Amino acid sequence: MKKRFTMLIFGILMVVVAAGCSSGREKNSNDTAQNEADEELPSNFVAFGMYSNERDYIDNGSSLNRETAENHMVEIEQNLNREVKYLLLAFADYRQVSFYVDGTEYVKFPFSLDKKGTRDINISHSQLSDCRELTYLIIPDCEEKVQEDDIEQLLNISSIYSMRYLLDFGTKFVPEAYKEPQKAIIDQEGIFLSSSEKEQEVLTVVKRDFPLYLHIAVKDPEVKDYLFFMLNDWEQVPIGEDFYFYLKNDPSAGWIQEINVSGMEPDSNFQIVGIPNPFQDFDFYSNKAVYYTHRIHVVE
Repeated sequence: MKKRFTMLIFGILMVVVAAGCSSGREKNSNDTAQNEADEELPSNFVAFGMYSNERDYIDNGSSLNRETAENHMVEIEQNLNREVKYLLLAFADYRQVSFYVDGTEYVKFPFSLDKKGTRDINISHSQLSDCRELTYLIIPDCEEKVQEDDIEQLLNISSIYSMRYLLDFGTKFVPEAYKEPQKAIIDQEGIFLSSSEKEQEVLTVVKRDFPLYLHIAVKDPEVKDYLFFMLNDWEQVPIGEDFYFYLKNDPSAGWIQEINVSGMEPDSNFQIVGIPNPFQDFDFYSNKAVYYTHRIHVVE
């Protein structure tokens, strides 16, 4: 049986990311390819993809009918030098939803892979209704927390693997991007979680009773609109007055959004996720499924 996965190469990953990653942006740090044959996954690769119940591969960025959207399989395979603990999350129109794996309901599905391991996850959905988009996030090293000022560790664990699909039965209105945060001049591209409204920092550990400011600057003119949402211990939490916010891209400027982490659990993970919105074309959609991401350790 043929395999056709999105494959992530880790051998030179951190060198590429470090070149521009005070932001935590992936920025082509994960080379993608298609594995067309039944052969062993190369060393330092992670591969993942969606299959229909008939074992037909479904390209990232494809449009799904209701039958496939509500019942399918996600497969992930790795060939690394260590065991990895993962979580699988699902989002319908950017709101986290529960789903079923082999008949059991999950908001976040945990699984582990050995150094050379494969996992087939049989999934069914009951909450897609009239939604327009289904997104999966795969969180590696989900239990690991960033230590104070450990940028190397931050680079190693901030990545998120993603799959995004349109739903051809969806009729729900998805609002166009709008400008909510304060506009600002931000010279350096990326996401910065800072304790200052005026200065961009790369925080790794934050206290719950201190205000944070999300500095956003996207210089890619191809990204017209995008949205951001937040996860605390891998469950979606409000950002601003909603569970996500849209922005119109302005390559000449940036945005500042105040973030409140006072209600988050102590000793927990906090992750910002940014994705282009809406769907434009297959290549753009699949290659830039998650555009920015940054993990922080919340302490008391």
